[in-house]
Amino acid sequence: MTREEETGWKVLTLANESLEMLRGVMNVVGDTLQSAEEWAGRLGRGKRPSNAGPATPESIHEQTIKEKEAAETMHIDA
Repeated sequence: MTREEETGWKVLTLANESLEMLRGVMNVVGDTLQSAEEWAGRLGRGKRPSNAGPATPESIHEQTIKEKEAAETMHIDA
């Protein structure tokens, strides 16, 4: 086997191992999201509407601000 072939196999092996690692990370993230949705459901907050589109950093930030404002309003009213 030439040096180039050996290097090629090493690159392919690294790529394959990287894919396996990413699959594992995706499984953990998926399980975490599912658990968070169940937890949120128990607190009375349902899933995001299916027509809400993908979450973006901006939409998450806006939702967080709205939730903080709502919590502050509830605290002030109490």
